[in-house]
Amino acid sequence: MPTAAPQRPTPAVRNEATVDQAIAAAAGKVRANDLLTGAAAVLVLVVGYVTTVMILDRWLVLPMWVRQLGFGGFLASLAAVGYFAVVRPLRRRVNPRYIARQVEQTIP
Repeated sequence: MPTAAPQRPTPAVRNEATVDQAIAAAAGKVRANDLLTGAAAVLVLVVGYVTTVMILDRWLVLPMWVRQLGFGGFLASLAAVGYFAVVRPLRRRVNPRYIARQVEQTIP
């Protein structure tokens, strides 16, 4: 009894799989870029706060309640920036048209 020869995928199927892989890779890169941008924003906020507090503490003698109020404002800002710059972009879906356009520009 002869065995059937394995069918080779057609070029269209291979190209579609290649495009799907490229779209998935591009979506991962967009996510990584969003995460790094958000982390940089959080880092800038932290460094800015620390620098400002050091300078103000050197020049002024602030009462403890002012320092605590400033720290509370810093924590609120940190939570807001963390949400809007890190959590929110990671929860959103990447537009497939945008990714497809990016892939079209990079794949010959």
